Amino acid sequence: YFFTGARTPKKEVLPRAVLLKGDLEKTIVLGEPKKEKLLSEIGRAFFEPLAENEIRTLAFAVTEGEVKRTLQSGEIIALAELPLPPRLRSLVEALELGSVRQNGIHPFIIFKVRRYPEALAAMIEWEKSLAADIGIFFPKTRDFDLVGVAYRDKVIKNQDARVLLKDGEPVLAYAFFNRSLLVIAASDWGLDAVLARL
Repeated sequence: YFFTGARTPKKEVLPRAVLLKGDLEKTIVLGEPKKEKLLSEIGRAFFEPLAENEIRTLAFAVTEGEVKRTLQSGEIIALAELPLPPRLRSLVEALELGSVRQNGIHPFIIFKVRRYPEALAAMIEWEKSLAADIGIFFPKTRDFDLVGVAYRDKVIKNQDARVLLKDGEPVLAYAFFNRSLLVIAASDWGLDAVLARL
C-alpha cells in the first residue's frame, strides 16, 4: 500500500508551570507582549462560562518569529506591572492565574513562595494597598476605597485566611496553603473552592 498526502503539522506543546490542576487549562497567545493585550485577555478569560465547581487555569504565550513561547511568572508580573512589594517579589517562584465557579465566577491568583514567615509579613504589610493593586486582575477591587474597611480573620478549609469585606460582601480573600502557596481570590467562595482543590 502506498499513501500520499500532506503530513499533519506537529501540535505545538507550550510547557507551563502548574500549581493547581484545573478542569480547563487555557493557553492564550498574545502575539506581542503588551500590557493592554495581557490585561484585556485576562479580564475576558476569567469570566468565560464555567460549570459549577469547575476551575479554569490560564497560561500566556507570545510569538517570537514563527515560534510560540510560554511567558514565565516573572514576565507576567512585569508585563502586567503588578505592584508586588519588593519584599514579596523576591520570594515568588511561580504564579498561576485562573477562575472558579462557586456561587458565581471568581478570579484567583496563586503565588508559590519560599520562606513562609517573610511572605506572611510581606502580605500583612501589602494589605494597605492590596485591593487597589490587585484590581488589575479583580474588577471588584478597582478604585477601591479602604476608608472604614478592614480585613477579618476567618478559617476556610482549615486554613487561616484574611477576608476583606465591602458593605458586608467579601471582595477579596487570601490564605497560605501548606506554607508555600499564597492564594488570593476575589471572594471567600473562590478561596474556599481553590483550597478544596489543592
